[in-house]
Amino acid sequence: MRTALAGFAAAILLAGTGPASAQGAGAQDAAFGKTMGVVFMHGRGAPRPEDPDVISPLTSSMRSYGVTVVAPVMPWAGEKGIPNYTGTLDDGLKIVAAEVEKLRSKGLKKMFVGGMSEGGRAAIAYGGKVGDVDGIIAIAPSPDTEIRFSALDHPALKDFMARTPPERRGQMETLVRANLQKLHTARDMVAAGRGKERATFSEVNTSHTGVFEFRISVPAEIFLSHIDPDGLGNMRLSASKFREGLALFVALDDIALDRYASRRAFNAVPKSDRNTIVELNVSHLAAPRASRDAVRTWLQQFAQ
Repeated sequence: MRTALAGFAAAILLAGTGPASAQGAGAQDAAFGKTMGVVFMHGRGAPRPEDPDVISPLTSSMRSYGVTVVAPVMPWAGEKGIPNYTGTLDDGLKIVAAEVEKLRSKGLKKMFVGGMSEGGRAAIAYGGKVGDVDGIIAIAPSPDTEIRFSALDHPALKDFMARTPPERRGQMETLVRANLQKLHTARDMVAAGRGKERATFSEVNTSHTGVFEFRISVPAEIFLSHIDPDGLGNMRLSASKFREGLALFVALDDIALDRYASRRAFNAVPKSDRNTIVELNVSHLAAPRASRDAVRTWLQQFAQ
């Protein structure tokens, strides 16, 4: 059974995964979030923390009902969707941990970590490694390293490929092989003690005009931290380590591989009535704006 979430165009809240609607939200105290703090992370290649075209509609929405939101510059910031990769994924989690402590020192009672795209994946990693918050908000988290940077015989990929239409399967296989080659290059350099040396890697990202490819020169150890299937970017593994099962995932219905990865990670989160996964039929960059009602509804559970 699936229940439509009020206020969403083609949004789906999976039954048994949290509150079923935003009914009565207008009657709630407009500042119900005044005891809450959120550290929210941008995606890869964002030119500034709160890109007005991407995450600011969501961060502004949270502030409108009293939530204190900070959006730090993360190591994967950049220009025009191309990240600078100034640090490892773990370096990013340390930035978030410091921001969480700053917010907590202000007397805020409920703390959350969230993000979109790579920021959403990093939020899941934070929940698994640090876990000192009341909940995780992952908006269109991607790319999941367990799936995108694994061999074709990986059980997750074999299952996904079996469900992929034949006309797209060849494209997916080509992409996986290219990702695997990047992974091997970065791993070999680190293993040889050359992790701080730069190498040039081919990558893809999403812009307002669609998916594009770019090449980037980055130290191998930094690049590996962001793509290692055995590392923090493995969303399913990180989600399984949450201290408590309190999570909101927003998956995109139009990006099959990312939706599949989000569902697998969500299913690994320790069970809780407050866990919620929402599917949106919108573009990747539109996800934060389209997630505003879902985030508000979910956070209302924590109002004191």
